[in-house]
Amino acid sequence: MDLSNNRSKQFCSNTKGIIFFANPLTGEQFANTIQSAERSWHAEPNKKQVTDIGDAYANAFQHLPTLCLFEQLETKDSLGNKLVVVPFKGGQDVRLRTNSTRILCKDEDHYSITKPSNREHKTYQQVVEWIKNVVSQPQLQLQSGTPLSNLGNVVVVLAGSLEESLAAHTILQSVGQVTFSQPTIEQGFSYMHGFLQVHTTNSISSGSDKQITIILSHPTNQGSLFSFELTKSLLDHFKPCLAFFTGTCAGMKDHTNLGDLAVALMAFDYSQGIQTNSGMKYALQTYQPAKNFITFTQTVMAMKKNDDWKKHPQVKSNNPSARFKQQWFLRCLYELEQYKNNNNNNNNNNNSESKKWLEIHNVETDRHPSNITGVKNMIGDQHSIQCLIEEFLQSKDITLANNKELVVSHQRRVEIQHSIAIFRDYPLADKTPNSSDNLKVHWTTFGSGPTVRSDDVEMNGRKVSKVFAECQQINANTRAVDMEAAGFYQAVNDFHNTNCLVVKGISNHADSEKDDSFKEFGMQLAASYILKVIQCCAEEPKWWKN
Repeated sequence: MDLSNNRSKQFCSNTKGIIFFANPLTGEQFANTIQSAERSWHAEPNKKQVTDIGDAYANAFQHLPTLCLFEQLETKDSLGNKLVVVPFKGGQDVRLRTNSTRILCKDEDHYSITKPSNREHKTYQQVVEWIKNVVSQPQLQLQSGTPLSNLGNVVVVLAGSLEESLAAHTILQSVGQVTFSQPTIEQGFSYMHGFLQVHTTNSISSGSDKQITIILSHPTNQGSLFSFELTKSLLDHFKPCLAFFTGTCAGMKDHTNLGDLAVALMAFDYSQGIQTNSGMKYALQTYQPAKNFITFTQTVMAMKKNDDWKKHPQVKSNNPSARFKQQWFLRCLYELEQYKNNNNNNNNNNNSESKKWLEIHNVETDRHPSNITGVKNMIGDQHSIQCLIEEFLQSKDITLANNKELVVSHQRRVEIQHSIAIFRDYPLADKTPNSSDNLKVHWTTFGSGPTVRSDDVEMNGRKVSKVFAECQQINANTRAVDMEAAGFYQAVNDFHNTNCLVVKGISNHADSEKDDSFKEFGMQLAASYILKVIQCCAEEPKWWKN
């Protein structure tokens, strides 16, 4: 889709939303065929047009509301039996990553979703409700780029994903009073812009207001390559004075705490290297911002008067983390096993504690775990429960006994008993974000690569993330890992009049215990820090050469 074409622009501007009906799922026969075809399209240069169409779609519609209806059961007629399939395990397709995407996994097959039996059908009602809601929203206006002469002092703020971009949007709008435009589409990228008013107090411009144009954007996919391409496009188009990359990252355990902040002094791509007979030989190439900008930022942000940014994040969520849900399910299986064993042995004394826990959590003892009320309330629908069971069976945290009962592994049983004996509970409640008194800012080296999660390995007699172990071998000063910092710094290096900084909240340790309990807090914290840096820079004319 050529967005420079007036007909294409009119088509995009008149589109209110997108609905995907019964998309083929990973694990399904048809989906596997599509994936094989996509690989061949990428491999053959003469098929490049196919992927270009997909990229053009993503650029044109990534800000539109999207509804995706996935079937959990493949149609019986096509495969001969009902087959449970997993929707895009490992991440949904990049072409479906749009603003306010809603995904509904239906306990139905392909045909019942695409052709509801009547108007009272639940899926039909949900689609109609969604359409009414989208139609009632203001029309998305497709805009051409705002003239550069009208933008004034420009600051580009990038995020690694839509979720991180929305968190930055929330902080800039609620704290910085920035009113953003509708999404604007350019050839190859899209963005929103708004104006930040800063009251300056320095001797040169005391009592005057400086207007700063904020450009907010994110790539269609995560990774150094995507951040590099988008950064180059934005900087070449807007010629900004300052550029920031916000979001979350992983911090090295024993050196950082969840809820801390990491600022990249330099960054390198830990995946670059050559495979030799003696192993991987890494090609270390570091990228970093200007040293005077680092020194300036460190100095002004260390001042007591500028630490109010720590109080801006407002995370109000009572939803348990993925880690808590997983451990709760293991506790449920453990208590069920204890209850049934004690019943068989007529041991009523030892059964009272298990019975009490099961009653409090609405766990019926005569049902399969996938049909237990408490389990559904905690984990979700039957498909989600079945996926969790399969994950635990694969990791051998649970096993299937001869009587088909799910049994907790010895290692996990000891873990549960140990926690109950010491802390009187399992799982322990989710950690909460640090208070502003305990929060630390780590100016450190970032390792960037294709993943920020891995299994644990032994390093110097202790368990650490495999990713961090590899990064430590390349650069011993590495304390943070993400997917974009190296690509971002590398891109900005070509723009000598633009100062830049990567600022990210530490939301995990890139290990087997990774969950999302600190993600929202980390995203807002990083955006709050960046907003404060921009406000401090407004006091110094040096940073506004462009």
